Amino acid sequence: MNPKILLRIAAFLILFHAVGHTFGMQTRKNIQDPPAKALIQTMSEVKVPMMGELTNRSYDDFYYGMGIALSLALFSITILLWILGGVAVSNPQNAKNLLYPILFNLSGLAVIEFVYFFPLPAWTSTLSAVCIAITLIRLGKK
Repeated sequence: MNPKILLRIAAFLILFHAVGHTFGMQTRKNIQDPPAKALIQTMSEVKVPMMGELTNRSYDDFYYGMGIALSLALFSITILLWILGGVAVSNPQNAKNLLYPILFNLSGLAVIEFVYFFPLPAWTSTLSAVCIAITLIRLGKK
């Protein structure tokens, strides 16, 4: 498989991850389990001191904000991978230089997802990282 196709596959995998993550963040409060509902309510109500002051933000605000930040990062990585699919054909060295930090990011994300979250996003990040690693190997031979 050529580098362009591998990077487009990686882009679609991360797009799937981004859409799933964003949907999950938007629907996180739609649960029926009473203890989980109570926890989310507490997270929404309790304001936390941050930077030495009491803020207007709750733990749920921080949780939601970090989740949306991750969605934005995943959508950005999707776009970068798609663009780099074309760059890999016309300028392999530049593509390699940009793919290494993306590989580092997605590999680290996969480990974090396996440890702290659940398998579907972890495997999505892992498969995307594998596509990028194979691309780097193939570009190294050029």
